[in-house]
Amino acid sequence: MLDCGPRAAVPVPARGVNTQIVLPSAVWGSRCGDGSDYAFRMKLAPTGSPVEKIVVHMGGGGVCVGGPDCAAKSADLFEAMSDGLPSNGMMSSTDATNPFKDWTKVSLPYCTQDLHIGGGVPTAYPEITVYRHGALNVRAAMQYLRDVIWAELQASDPAGYRADRPIVVFSGSSAGGYGAAYNYHWMLDDLGWVNTTAVPDAGLGMDNGSFGVIALGSIGLPAEYPGWNVLPFLPPYCKTADCTEIFGNLEVATAPRLLGTPYQQMLHVSNQIDTTQVSTTLFPSIPAFVNTLRSTYCDIRGLPGLHSFLRAASTPIHGELNNGNWDSAIIDGTILRDWLGDAMANPAGVTDRTQEGTLVVDYPGVLAFPCTLP
Repeated sequence: MLDCGPRAAVPVPARGVNTQIVLPSAVWGSRCGDGSDYAFRMKLAPTGSPVEKIVVHMGGGGVCVGGPDCAAKSADLFEAMSDGLPSNGMMSSTDATNPFKDWTKVSLPYCTQDLHIGGGVPTAYPEITVYRHGALNVRAAMQYLRDVIWAELQASDPAGYRADRPIVVFSGSSAGGYGAAYNYHWMLDDLGWVNTTAVPDAGLGMDNGSFGVIALGSIGLPAEYPGWNVLPFLPPYCKTADCTEIFGNLEVATAPRLLGTPYQQMLHVSNQIDTTQVSTTLFPSIPAFVNTLRSTYCDIRGLPGLHSFLRAASTPIHGELNNGNWDSAIIDGTILRDWLGDAMANPAGVTDRTQEGTLVVDYPGVLAFPCTLP
């Protein structure tokens, strides 16, 4: 299906118009946590701008594992019809300083509480049934987008469509950051969009050394209840529970296959003080989280295609792509907005931006980076 051309039944939206796309589950296999059809938003680049330059952003909203936990979540977290298109930060189509202002924008809502990686099974707890279709939702939406881009290029450009034409920022914040990391290999290998850069924001997915991300991976791997059928959707070179640890195991396993084109990179964005990540990944304290981040960074830096923008703001910050931090986050004189814009304009020239800051003083127990920062 991915190689035979665009589906005739997929209409091309008007340029520059915020359009909601509803994917019937019977056709696409996608589904929200409450069983309703998955929906997403797209806004094609305005006329005169390359439609094949694309920013994809996956939404966040936590994760639930057990019945009481899931039943306590807001009903809004299990449906996607009411989700709009973000209009701030990298998704802004009006801010003249945004390097992606005139790119095609795609927003993938999060409605499955499975970090965008569930493989299409229900978890029928006594309290609530949750459909874990996260990976299927991401991939169905991207196939739909691919058909739209293909049809639009065939109609408007004599060069037509080739899989190497799209230049893509494949991003997400919080749980969406996990989704960007977990589905990145599929974008490159199955969809064939080889000029795609993954940008996980506030989703480091580090393991705390006890019951954390890797333990969650073990729960999600099986297809049998209460598993999420994650295993078939992990990259072929990283199929064990510890591959759900992103800033570390998954990135180390992914690095050897990156840089097939200059765009094939994983660019992590996070503030080092992030109490949401501390709590959701069950770290015992802020210093434990920061020290793990710092030691992991030093362990993996320099591997092919891996770069980071790691602020050391003392005030807790969670997510920086679609809010005011997009314009105010600065490391060594470089604004986050410009760092990511330059990374897409000149991917071969991207370098790390990582701060020591004053966290050693502000948070007793935080240690200095165990390596010399660039």
